[in-house]
Order: sequence, then structure tokens, then C-alpha cells
Amino acid sequence: MKGRVYLDYNATTPLSEEVFEAMIPWLRSHFGNPSSSHDEGRKAKEALIQSRKKVAQFLGVKAEEIIFTSGCTESIAMAIKGVLSTTSEGKNKIVISAVEHPAVLSLLKQLEKENVQSCVIGVDRDGSLRLDELEKALDSSVILVSLLWANNETGVIFPIKEIGLMAKARGIPFHVDGAQVVGKILIQLSDLEVDLFSFSAHKLYGPKGIGVLYKKKGLKLSPLIAGHQERQLRGGTENVAAVVGMAKACEIAESTMNEQALRLQKLRDWMEKEIQEQLPEAIIVGKNNRRIGNTSNIIFPGVDAEELLSFLDRNGVAVSTGSACTRGSQQPSHVLLAMGFDSKQASSALRISMGYETTQKEIEMFLHLLSSFLKNQASLKTPQQAKEKDEEESYSKLFLKTWHDYC
Repeated sequence: MKGRVYLDYNATTPLSEEVFEAMIPWLRSHFGNPSSSHDEGRKAKEALIQSRKKVAQFLGVKAEEIIFTSGCTESIAMAIKGVLSTTSEGKNKIVISAVEHPAVLSLLKQLEKENVQSCVIGVDRDGSLRLDELEKALDSSVILVSLLWANNETGVIFPIKEIGLMAKARGIPFHVDGAQVVGKILIQLSDLEVDLFSFSAHKLYGPKGIGVLYKKKGLKLSPLIAGHQERQLRGGTENVAAVVGMAKACEIAESTMNEQALRLQKLRDWMEKEIQEQLPEAIIVGKNNRRIGNTSNIIFPGVDAEELLSFLDRNGVAVSTGSACTRGSQQPSHVLLAMGFDSKQASSALRISMGYETTQKEIEMFLHLLSSFLKNQASLKTPQQAKEKDEEESYSKLFLKTWHDYC
């Protein structure tokens, strides 16, 4: 990472050194299978038990309500398919929002072949869920409500407590995709009417390939993978090292997230202010709404976001144009389209997501490169403008050399 600025923490976070250290023994010397009855197996089993307790404490739930999975995508599939398979006839509708993560949208597209209907609730220009639409949609045919807590592209937060009460009043299970809130806001699921909650460790400085599905005690759920592990809800030998790493990441987040959340929100707000002073026509998506403090989605009118992303990447800054799970698609962001932006605007948006290692100096470098790119985008009609462009490019190269030497 030396010499580079990473601003794509919503896609994934770097593995914490403390997490890595906690995992090492379980990758090498403590290699036992948790299902084995000998000493090596018992040690691995105890590690699972203790890790489950730590994750449960982090979420404010009971240890027996925690199921370890391979990640949030599997947890989402387990929640949706697991509820579907236990539902009586006559119910075939799943309520989601128009701005859900691709993991949900792609799964429901497959389930359409099995006569499962998606009821899609819209959002307004600021990304707020249309609660009046949601209330009308919650009829007797609804099997499940599945919504994200915070949007991965815009950071906009949905009112999970209010939605949970609406679902409970009608006896409908409520699943929450919590991938973007873990480690960023306090989560106490026992205080909310949430029946299922999913997240991945790699969103809070833990390892990839491990996640959690919280299942409220008493809720019926069928497994995706049959087997005796995870209370017969998820077969397969547990990834002990990754589970230990995730538990450590949760433990660290508990003690650091409040301070970091405040710092990152101040840094994010300062960055947005600087950008709007430079470019008043820039649109801060969801600015008037409640957002997670590390995330900023900005539309730069007339700019090709992919071209801007490529320029920044070549010059040492990693950002995103949206969800990492849709990378390679040439389609504009479905999230921004759902919020009422046109395809041209949606194709001019950049997502900047900060993390624990982000510094003001790094944001200053990003802002400098952004300014340089935007100036070079302007049409050069006179020799004087061409000269200014050459001077700007020379200054940019000097700045980057100085920055890399500093790093």
C-alpha cells in the first residue's frame, strides 16, 4: 500500500494486524477439526464457542443465535431461501427496496423461476425508503421483508427499528443486510424487531470468506447445506481460523468504532465541502439524509466516472464507481437510477469510502488529483489554456513524485 491511497473500504477492508496475529495459531499449530473428539478437536471446538460468544456480544444477541457462513452473500441466501422453504402455501412475495445489493437482486431473479414474486419499494431523491409504499405492500402474501441497513453505494441508512415494528405487527419475518453498518454504528439487535441479520468479516478488518447469519431464537429456517455443524443449519467443517479472526475484528470494533466513526464523518464532510467549493454543480448523493459517516457518493456532471476512476488509479488512488459486485457491468448504478437520477448522471458518480487508516493528507492528495482531472477535462480553445494545461500537468507530476517520496 506504500505510495497508494485506498478509498474503497466499502468494498473490502485490509486485514487488521491484530486479527492476523490472532488467526496464525489456528492456521498452523491448532489445526484440529472441531467435530473430532480428541484434544486437537476439543481445542478447535472451544475456539468456536468463545468466538461465537464474542460475535454475539458484538451484536447484542445470544450465542446460540449465531450461525457461521462463508460470507454475507451466503447468509443472505440462507435467510431468504431458508424462510421460503418453511413457509405455508399461499405466500409467495418477498418485499425488498429498489436499492438492494446485487446479492439480493440476483438471488430473487433466480427465485422468480420458482414463482416467488419480488415487491420492490421505491426510494426518494435522498434515498429514503417510501414507508407508505412499504406499509401498503405488507399483506398476507408476504413471506419475508429483506432490506439493507445502510446502502453500500450512498451510505444512506434505513429506519430499521420502525420497519421492524411494521413487519412484526403483521407477523412477517424481517431480514437485514448489515454488511455496511458493522464496525460503523452500534448494533444491538435485541433492541430491534429483526429476525435475521447478515454480515461479512472483511467489511470490518477481518478475513474474507467468513460471515454470520443471526437467526432469532424460535424462527424456523431450513439449511442450504445439510450437515450436523452449526446446529444442523450449515454443514461443513468450520473455518476455525477465520471464525477466530472475525471474533477478534468484532472485539476491536467494539472499542474503536465510536471514535473512528466521528473522525471519519468529520473528514468526509470536510472533503465534500472542499469539492463543492471547487465544483458547485457537483451533487452529493443523499446529503440531506442520514448516512454512515465514511461514505460519500458524488456526481460530477459531464464527467465519465470510469475515466476518472482510471485516472485516479494510475496516479495511486483507489476509489469506486459503485458496488464491487457489479464491476465489469457497463450499466449505470441501479441505486442512483432508483433515486431519480438519469443514466448520464448515474454514469458520472464516484463512491469514496474511508476507513480507519484514512488520513487528511490522503484526502488532500485525492482532492488535488480530482482538481487536476476536472481542469484537464475542460476544452482548450486558446494557446494560453494549452499552456496552463501543460503547467498543471507538470505541477501534478511534481506533486505526485513528492507525495510518493514522502510515503
